[in-house]
Amino acid sequence: ELSDKLLAEILELDAEMTVTMHIQTVDQLKAIKTIKGKISDIGKMKVEEQRKAVRSGYDPDILPPDLITFSKDAAELLADLQSRNERMFLLTFTVVNLAPNRQRLENDVFTVGGIAQKYNCALRRLDWQQEQGFVSSLALGYNEVEIQRGMTTSSTAIFIPFMTRELRMA
Repeated sequence: ELSDKLLAEILELDAEMTVTMHIQTVDQLKAIKTIKGKISDIGKMKVEEQRKAVRSGYDPDILPPDLITFSKDAAELLADLQSRNERMFLLTFTVVNLAPNRQRLENDVFTVGGIAQKYNCALRRLDWQQEQGFVSSLALGYNEVEIQRGMTTSSTAIFIPFMTRELRMA
């Protein structure tokens, strides 16, 4: 899950940029099937790690921390999808930076990347895909960037920070 501070901090920067989000819903049954497949893959990786530990003479109950975390997170996600009425979404988040010179552009890109990293997100520069990123940032509803992050309803909802009063202001 992401914090709602991520978007707020990016938008508070004194830089010329366009932030765009493309959100696509995933069929509930397909999402559950995908997560179950990931849980099976993690189980397979656990077995492989335990086999390696036995061959090396280590305790097979000691698993890499990342594997334990992934297993726990996948199980929680499956429970959310099955019992908490959560849905799965695919999100493409693009940030187009504009600047009067290259040095300012590099600084702005570095700053936005630092903010994203602070919230455990990795922004990827679209080197060789600038045109696709720019087209995706236009108000056309067309996404040419093939990078997506899976998120639940509650995780996606943090990107909608507007209150009714703000929407009705002149």
